[in-house]
Amino acid sequence: MRSWTYIIVHHTGAEEKNTAQVRRYHLSLGWLDIGYHYVIERDGTVVPGRSLSLQGAHCTAGGMNARGIGVALLGNLENHPPLASQRISLDALLLELCRRFNIPAQNVLGHREVPGAATACPGRYLDMAVVRSTLAGQLAGQGQEQEQEQKQDAGSEAEAGERGAKESEEKGSVEGEEPDEKNGAGGQGDELPETAGGQPDASSSFWRVQAGAFARKENAGALVKKLKAAGFEAIIVPPSSRD
Repeated sequence: MRSWTYIIVHHTGAEEKNTAQVRRYHLSLGWLDIGYHYVIERDGTVVPGRSLSLQGAHCTAGGMNARGIGVALLGNLENHPPLASQRISLDALLLELCRRFNIPAQNVLGHREVPGAATACPGRYLDMAVVRSTLAGQLAGQGQEQEQEQKQDAGSEAEAGERGAKESEEKGSVEGEEPDEKNGAGGQGDELPETAGGQPDASSSFWRVQAGAFARKENAGALVKKLKAAGFEAIIVPPSSRD
């Protein structure tokens, strides 16, 4: 694909029926193909012309055949304005091409605006200043939308990361050996005050975090080690004595 830096807007200058008629005329001149890369017909249909891999045959001034994509509106715009359907399609096509080839709005020129071009093309009824102004607004608006989308994506990723970190923290990194029994007793997240007999006082007003219950003391000890390694205080509560 060629590196395009300009878009040159034309009118065909006659009241041809369709793009095929323009192509036949250009071929009759011995040209490789129609001179324009795109033609916009009266109903707004955008018809591809010469391949974008080839330089055009639409504006020799300023070397624009090699530098600029040629876009033509069907009709003689010296005599009448473009149809609304043509203007809508022109704006959409210019926006697409500018984004695709990173062409700024100021590099979208009417044929007559190219230095050295002696022509009235694309006609007095097509105001290129308005065309560029509309295009610049569309490009700026899409740039803001993309920036906002990127910020939203970054925010969503950050939120997901925080949520994942919080979930991991809530787990307490205590995944390990499954308890042998689950009977409601287990280790505590906070160390309880001891009674005179050296045992934790279960009647104290502390919130407790139960992590597991084990039939074997060594299994309980292994979990306590993991909790302490993760930065949590943990103790082993022995089975209650039964009469």
